Amino acid sequence: MINFHSISLPKNPNTTHKWLDFNCSSPLPHKSSKVAQTLGFASEFFCLTGGAAIIKSFTMVPVKWHAPPLGWAKLNTDGSSLGNPGLAGGGGVIRDSSGSWLGGFSRYLGHTTSVQAELRALKDGLILAIDLVIPYLIVEMDSLVAVNLVSSLIHS
Repeated sequence: MINFHSISLPKNPNTTHKWLDFNCSSPLPHKSSKVAQTLGFASEFFCLTGGAAIIKSFTMVPVKWHAPPLGWAKLNTDGSSLGNPGLAGGGGVIRDSSGSWLGGFSRYLGHTTSVQAELRALKDGLILAIDLVIPYLIVEMDSLVAVNLVSSLIHS
């Protein structure tokens, strides 16, 4: 079990800017003013945390892989970046209802954000499922931001 007790921004403004610069990506170009960059970083931070500046506590619950129903397959994907943005990669695996491996993939994605890496891994997994002619597919991924983004596109 992993516990996250608090996440807070550093108190020193110079350290805060460095923290935001390292941990957040911004749609604003890097040549924009520091004020515009900081506002962009703050905007993204509040969007990703649901508007909460400090998360008081969070408890992780151990989970295990559960097989899909008979006749279905399950796609599990993951993407990550070293820094945000940073060097990134993604991959995934597709298994059937007995847990047998049907296909898998991984690839280097270059310099991108963690959310983009998650979405690229999802796209690659869906393409693989189409190539394998899988008619019924359950998708599991660990990025709530990516899941919410895809869900908002489906429901709009």
